[in-house]
Amino acid sequence: MLEGLPIDPHTVLGIAPDADAETIHEAFRRKSKKHHPDVGGDEWAFRIVVRAYELLTQRPTGFVASPSPYDFDDPDLDHDSHVDPSRDWAAESERVRPGVRDKDYPPARMVLVEVLWFRMEISDIYALLDRTEASSFSGSLHLTWPDPDTPLDQPLDPVELHAVLRELTDAFDQLRSRPNVLNASSRADLGRFEAWLSYDSGRDAWNAFTSLRPSLNSRGLGVRQLTRELTIPREPPSR
Repeated sequence: MLEGLPIDPHTVLGIAPDADAETIHEAFRRKSKKHHPDVGGDEWAFRIVVRAYELLTQRPTGFVASPSPYDFDDPDLDHDSHVDPSRDWAAESERVRPGVRDKDYPPARMVLVEVLWFRMEISDIYALLDRTEASSFSGSLHLTWPDPDTPLDQPLDPVELHAVLRELTDAFDQLRSRPNVLNASSRADLGRFEAWLSYDSGRDAWNAFTSLRPSLNSRGLGVRQLTRELTIPREPPSR
């Protein structure tokens, strides 16, 4: 996606042109943690930081690539271990990215939560990195239970089914009562729960997810989270 986008990697990482490999790596760690989507950062800003790091470590100038820059040693980033770790999500044009996944929850207690960002194409990558340009113009959360990718071992008995639906409804009602929710709706029928909540921005939607996850966990429900990005192309300037 970013292969043809002209960027100055030193400016992106905030380092001098003669920076050594250790300085490059430390600048990348700092910037990537700031913009990492799993801590509420912007997906595109993160991709730009990754691209800058790649440009500086892959060009034949004697720089030595440091150990995996994605290993943050950060307990807040509980990544989905079912995802192929060798896959470079930041460099792909795909607009769906796996996020966090709670461990040690039975399939009947796993909820799929999608964080959706609706945005325009980038107009100024440096403004995006400095967060002076809006990263999105709306965002939403989409909850689905049971998780379509986590098949149930066996059908739930009516008592357990009713209990899960009640917990999901309570968590949804609690979240919809919080500030910044523009619209919300839910549906629980035929042994399935689905809900939508819309927000002013993708960042607001992510912040809502960070509140929803512990709320679900406290009710004995685990989360598998995805980030979905929907981009609207900018119109070319009129001649």
